[in-house]
Amino acid sequence: MVTTIRLTGIEAVGRHGVYAREKTTAQRFVVDVECVVERPDDVDDLVTTVDYGALASRIARVVAEESYDLIETLASRIARECLTDSTVSQARITVHKPEVRLAVPVSDVAVFVQLGREMT
Repeated sequence: MVTTIRLTGIEAVGRHGVYAREKTTAQRFVVDVECVVERPDDVDDLVTTVDYGALASRIARVVAEESYDLIETLASRIARECLTDSTVSQARITVHKPEVRLAVPVSDVAVFVQLGREMT
């Protein structure tokens, strides 16, 4: 059976961006995750799927503890973190940077990446 597990709106504070102020002043990032899990449909046991509480904590840690110039790279790093779970065959990640400062007002900038075991 193929199952999709979705976590929406994981919030974490990080220092990602190409400008010096983005490296020194933390800002809020919001992450949406979809993990495709292949699991037996007749087994009711956490070991056959993703512990989404633990996954959310790992994702928040990646956002908070690592620093990348591009949110594209951050999204890819989060996808790779999802794929460390042996039950996950694909990860679709959206990273939102809602507090971005641009010359033109925007409410959000977001990047979407998709990675699978065959794509890594």
